[in-house]
Amino acid sequence: INAEYMGLTVGRMSGLVRWAARADVAEILAMIQELAEYERAPEQVVATPAMIEDLLFGGSTTPSGQPQAYCFVVHAGASANDPLAGFAFWCLNVSTWRGTHGTYLEDLYVRPQNRGKGYGKQLLDRLVLECDTKHYERLQWSVLTGTPPASEFYRQRGAKRLDEWRLFRMERHPPVLGPASSATSASESTPSEALRQ
Repeated sequence: INAEYMGLTVGRMSGLVRWAARADVAEILAMIQELAEYERAPEQVVATPAMIEDLLFGGSTTPSGQPQAYCFVVHAGASANDPLAGFAFWCLNVSTWRGTHGTYLEDLYVRPQNRGKGYGKQLLDRLVLECDTKHYERLQWSVLTGTPPASEFYRQRGAKRLDEWRLFRMERHPPVLGPASSATSASESTPSEALRQ
């Protein structure tokens, strides 16, 4: 990942991007629920604040008590006192062929009232910078089918769609299917088209 090639906007726009803190957990979960509502699947969110806190900061539910995920948040302004506008929730994965880490972006979300202001772009750019600094070989994510604006946004950022791959999933518990679910519901994924630029 070449941060210079991606044309980073970090530090050049009005939203303050920073690492999430424990004090942000409740609002991060609220945004996760907003994202699920946008994707018409609010009943599928079963996470609790304690679960999100364990994922981000380590706890009894994570291997060896270590953090298993990371999160950037962006404020709707240049101050940490400004309300949160969105977040990027991600974790590490690996490539056995390359023998190194990569990253998987689980959620990229910007609140409706804050869309069109570049906050989503800032979050993605901050994650690209992290990958570049840590020498992570690649950044991957899934996009919900039928969302051309989201796909176009990522293509404009230099991402390529991997048509030769298909997403498969096995779950510990059967998923709770919402009213909009169908036989193809197992392919739902985020980041969502909720990101608007």
